[in-house]
Formats: sequence, structure tokens, C-alpha cells
Amino acid sequence: MTKQRRRRRARPAASPDDISDSESSSPSGASSSTSDTGSLSDSSSQSRGSTVHTSVAFRDPAADIQPQVSALLDAYGPHAEALAAAVCRQTRVGTVVLLDEAPLGVLSCLSYAAHAQVLPATPFEPTGTGWIVFGTPLLNFPAALFPWLLQALFDELQWAVEDDTRDAPANSPFAFTRYVHVGRAHVGRPDSERRRGVRQRKQAKRQQTPRTTPGYTFASILDDAFYQHAIATHVLRLERTAVAPRGQVWLAMFVEARSIPDIRRAVRLSVGDENIPAAETGQLLTEHANGGTA
Repeated sequence: MTKQRRRRRARPAASPDDISDSESSSPSGASSSTSDTGSLSDSSSQSRGSTVHTSVAFRDPAADIQPQVSALLDAYGPHAEALAAAVCRQTRVGTVVLLDEAPLGVLSCLSYAAHAQVLPATPFEPTGTGWIVFGTPLLNFPAALFPWLLQALFDELQWAVEDDTRDAPANSPFAFTRYVHVGRAHVGRPDSERRRGVRQRKQAKRQQTPRTTPGYTFASILDDAFYQHAIATHVLRLERTAVAPRGQVWLAMFVEARSIPDIRRAVRLSVGDENIPAAETGQLLTEHANGGTA
């Protein structure tokens, strides 16, 4: 199945420094080599009479851009190349975002059980778990793209399950009951900590009990939405140069499939986009999983 089967989607809501659609509709209707054009504009620039327009496109992961996908997944350290190869082999599920024809981000979902050797070790149960693979070199990925990309991802997961079970009630490797999402988390409250003096910080540290659970804050609305619905979390020890800066960690968040519609709704509301329909695919995927296809 190719992306030609994608349905037409509502475009992202316009907001400062976010994506606004200009000539085309959305990633829906995109084939494995097609692109849909949008513009990246800054409202503050518009107020000064200037606008920056950038070509935004979407395509399937594929072998011809595997090195670029590997670079997007650099946070996964020594596993980045093998993980990129797995993402590019799995063309039924996954989207690469292109900015002026250069890969800007990738979103896919792999079976944790089938790809455990190229994914970080966690205490989470791998069977029936989908690992959401998201990579971008940007600290502030355009937020208005998140609802779009999530809908594309879960549409494709649903279609993959339907294709796998159409002719026979066989299990589908895409019928997940749980998901793992990895985000960059700030430990504690960095802003308030910076305002405190050295003596105050030392005193607060002495008052903490060994069992105190660190609080996390997130710069990304996607990371925050998954964290709010996580049933468990695990700090990852990722290697290589793309380690999280001091005071930050890579946090794996374990969520149930039934929470996906709420996560998608939270992301939509965070970007002020209420035009995208409620997440029906998340509910359908949950029903598939509960029906014994996972």
C-alpha cells in the first residue's frame, strides 16, 4: 500500500512561525515520491512587511534518503544507521518532511519486539508495543505539523492492519496495544532553579528524600502530550554527540493505545487547530488490538 491511499486532511492552523498551506492540501494524496508545497512564514516578519516562504513537502521513507534519515535519528547514537535502514524498509508506515527538498523530520512506528536490537533497552514489554520513531535536527519543530503527521501515522497503521487482516483473521504486526515515544525532557524547573542562589539550591537538595521523583517539563507540545498520558517512563542512556544538554534527559514514555485519541486531541488544541476531525483511527486501532490481532 502506498501513500496514494491517504485521505485528504484539514490543513494545519495558521500561527506565528508555523506552517501555513499555500498551493496544496496536505500530505494526504502523496505518493512515495510526491511533494506537497506549503510555506513557512513568520507573523512578526509580516508585520514589518516581509515574509519568508519555504517549500515544504512530504514523502515515504526510502533507501535513496537513508543517510539523511540516519542523520535525523542521530540521537539514537550507534543504532541510528540500523534504525534508519529499518524505517526506510518499512514503506507502508512513515513520513519524511522535506524543507526545500532537504529532510527536516521523520515520523514512523516500528514493532519494538521485531526491532529490539536497534532500539534502546527499556523495562517496557516489547510484545504488542509500537515504538514511535521521530527525529529532527530542530529544537523547535514547526508545531502545526504535529497534528498532521500524527493523523498520517495512525491512518497508515490502521490501513496496514486492515490490509493484513482483510483476507484472513491473521495477526498484524501493526496492531499495537501500547506505544513508546521518546522526548527531550528538562529535569525539574530550569527557570526557577536559575533564579535561586547556590545556598538555596544546596538547602533544597539536602531536604529532598532519596525517593523524590524528578519533575519533567518539555519544550515540545508533542512530548508533553505523551508524558501527560504515560503509564510509565524510563530515562534512556543515549550515546554519541547528540546527547541531551545538561539538565535534560531523553525520556521514553509508555502509553496505552486507547490514550492515542486523547494525545492527538491535546496536540491539536495546543496548536489551536480544532478543524482536524477527532481521532477515529486511534479508536479503531485500539479495537483491532483488543480483538486479538496484536
